[in-house]
Amino acid sequence: MVIEAASRDAVEPWGLMALQNAQSFVVASTSAFCEDGILQKLVAAAEEHRSQILVPSGALGAIDALAAASMLPLEEVIHRVIKPPSAWAGTPAEDLVQLNALTQAEIFFAVNPA
Repeated sequence: MVIEAASRDAVEPWGLMALQNAQSFVVASTSAFCEDGILQKLVAAAEEHRSQILVPSGALGAIDALAAASMLPLEEVIHRVIKPPSAWAGTPAEDLVQLNALTQAEIFFAVNPA
């Protein structure tokens, strides 16, 4: 098992090597899957080498915690993801804010259900 905990830039090269040489590849930087073709390349490598791609729930913004919260009698759950500006490099966030100029927290994506 190879576990990626480096960065989204590490997912493709390390993932391909891991899937060719190990039984499984655990992806923590799931935002890499937003890049065109990366997921498809990894799935193809996994199928060819009979290995697995594993995505832990913590890598999905603690979706398990949100699912658990949905079972409680709550009126509202606020989920925030806060990362340093450099973590958003190479993502659509670069089109929304100047990452290298940030001096304080900046919201560039929010979902407010009605």
